[in-house]
Amino acid sequence: AALLAAGKLAEVEAAGPTNWSELQGDFGEDYPDYSWEVETSGTEVEGLMRVAVVVRRNGAAPGGEVRIEELVFAQ
Repeated sequence: AALLAAGKLAEVEAAGPTNWSELQGDFGEDYPDYSWEVETSGTEVEGLMRVAVVVRRNGAAPGGEVRIEELVFAQ
């Protein structure tokens, strides 16, 4: 799950903030038991956003998720 989250975060960063319209999904046939969600929020610094990718295993107990966060300049 951690590798899936890191890969998805890299995709999100590469797409840039103007393309962050797709904020959730799954990993298709490759990893059918996992889904992902992107959460974004502003910071106190203008142009700097907090971006998090959360990967969950379908049917897992609450809290059984992997979350990776980074700060990204969104200009």
